[in-house]
Amino acid sequence: PRSKAENWAETLSCPAPLLVTMTRAEKDLRFASIRGKMKARKAVIPEKSAADLGLDTATVGLKASPTRVIKVFTPEVAKINTEIIQEDEPEAAVDKLIEKLAAAGVIKK
Repeated sequence: PRSKAENWAETLSCPAPLLVTMTRAEKDLRFASIRGKMKARKAVIPEKSAADLGLDTATVGLKASPTRVIKVFTPEVAKINTEIIQEDEPEAAVDKLIEKLAAAGVIKK
Protein backbone atom coordinates (compact mmCIF):
# COMPACT_ATOMS: atom_id res chain seq x y z
CA PRO A 1 0.00 0.00 0.00
CA ARG A 2 1.02 3.57 -0.54
CA SER A 3 0.01 6.45 1.68
CA LYS A 4 0.20 10.09 0.65
CA ALA A 5 0.50 13.30 2.59
CA GLU A 6 0.97 16.82 1.27
CA ASN A 7 4.59 16.47 0.14
CA TRP A 8 5.52 12.82 0.60
CA ALA A 9 4.44 9.26 -0.10
CA GLU A 10 5.17 6.04 1.78
CA THR A 11 5.09 2.51 0.37
CA LEU A 12 4.57 -0.43 2.75
CA SER A 13 4.48 -4.18 2.24
CA CYS A 14 2.94 -6.91 4.37
CA PRO A 15 1.84 -10.53 4.04
CA ALA A 16 -1.72 -11.43 3.07
CA PRO A 17 -4.42 -11.44 4.28
CA LEU A 18 -4.65 -7.74 5.01
CA LEU A 19 -7.20 -4.97 5.38
CA VAL A 20 -6.89 -1.77 3.36
CA THR A 21 -8.79 1.37 4.35
CA MET A 22 -9.18 4.54 2.32
CA THR A 23 -9.59 8.19 3.12
CA ARG A 24 -11.73 10.55 1.11
CA ALA A 25 -8.78 11.90 -0.89
CA GLU A 26 -7.86 8.42 -2.09
CA LYS A 27 -11.29 7.64 -3.49
CA ASP A 28 -11.84 10.80 -5.54
CA LEU A 29 -12.64 9.78 -9.08
CA ARG A 30 -10.19 10.46 -11.87
CA PHE A 31 -11.69 10.64 -15.33
CA ALA A 32 -9.80 9.35 -18.35
CA SER A 33 -8.97 11.65 -21.23
CA ILE A 34 -10.19 10.89 -24.75
CA ARG A 35 -6.64 9.86 -25.66
CA GLY A 36 -6.52 7.51 -22.65
CA LYS A 37 -9.89 5.97 -23.56
CA MET A 38 -8.79 5.33 -27.14
CA LYS A 39 -5.52 3.79 -25.95
CA ALA A 40 -7.39 1.55 -23.47
CA ARG A 41 -9.79 0.41 -26.18
CA LYS A 42 -6.87 -0.82 -28.30
CA ALA A 43 -4.95 -2.40 -25.41
CA VAL A 44 -4.35 -6.15 -25.45
CA ILE A 45 -4.56 -7.59 -21.96
CA PRO A 46 -2.80 -10.96 -21.69
CA GLU A 47 -4.43 -13.74 -19.68
CA LYS A 48 -2.26 -15.46 -17.10
CA SER A 49 -2.98 -18.79 -15.45
CA ALA A 50 -1.88 -19.86 -11.98
CA ALA A 51 0.81 -21.99 -13.65
CA ASP A 52 2.05 -18.97 -15.65
CA LEU A 53 2.52 -17.15 -12.34
CA GLY A 54 4.14 -20.14 -10.64
CA LEU A 55 1.23 -20.64 -8.23
CA ASP A 56 -0.12 -23.91 -6.88
CA THR A 57 -3.80 -24.18 -7.88
CA ALA A 58 -4.54 -25.73 -4.48
CA THR A 59 -3.58 -22.45 -2.78
CA VAL A 60 -5.42 -19.95 -5.02
CA GLY A 61 -8.86 -19.51 -6.51
CA LEU A 62 -12.22 -20.89 -5.47
CA LYS A 63 -10.88 -24.22 -4.18
CA ALA A 64 -8.44 -22.47 -1.83
CA SER A 65 -10.88 -19.82 -0.62
CA PRO A 66 -12.00 -20.19 3.01
CA THR A 67 -15.28 -18.48 2.04
CA ARG A 68 -18.16 -20.71 1.00
CA VAL A 69 -21.35 -19.27 -0.48
CA ILE A 70 -24.24 -21.29 0.90
CA LYS A 71 -27.18 -19.22 -0.27
CA VAL A 72 -27.67 -16.18 -2.49
CA PHE A 73 -30.92 -14.26 -2.15
CA THR A 74 -32.49 -10.83 -2.34
CA PRO A 75 -33.90 -9.81 1.04
CA GLU A 76 -37.48 -8.63 1.21
CA VAL A 77 -37.91 -4.94 1.84
CA ALA A 78 -40.30 -4.21 4.67
CA LYS A 79 -43.27 -2.17 3.55
CA ILE A 80 -44.03 0.67 5.90
CA ASN A 81 -46.63 3.40 5.93
CA THR A 82 -45.17 6.87 5.70
CA GLU A 83 -46.65 10.31 6.01
CA ILE A 84 -45.13 13.71 5.37
CA ILE A 85 -46.16 16.30 7.91
CA GLN A 86 -46.41 19.68 6.23
CA GLU A 87 -46.92 22.68 8.46
CA ASP A 88 -45.94 26.31 8.01
CA GLU A 89 -44.20 26.52 11.38
CA PRO A 90 -41.70 23.95 12.70
CA GLU A 91 -43.34 24.03 16.14
CA ALA A 92 -46.71 23.06 14.61
CA ALA A 93 -45.06 20.17 12.73
CA VAL A 94 -43.45 18.93 15.96
CA ASP A 95 -46.79 19.14 17.81
CA LYS A 96 -48.52 17.17 15.05
CA LEU A 97 -45.74 14.55 15.06
CA ILE A 98 -46.01 14.15 18.84
CA GLU A 99 -49.79 13.69 18.55
CA LYS A 100 -49.39 11.00 15.87
CA LEU A 101 -46.66 9.14 17.79
CA ALA A 102 -48.75 9.23 20.97
CA ALA A 103 -51.85 7.99 19.08
CA ALA A 104 -49.80 5.11 17.66
CA GLY A 105 -48.53 4.22 21.14
CA VAL A 106 -44.90 4.91 20.27
CA ILE A 107 -44.55 7.58 22.97
CA LYS A 108 -46.54 8.64 26.01
CA LYS A 109 -47.81 12.20 25.97
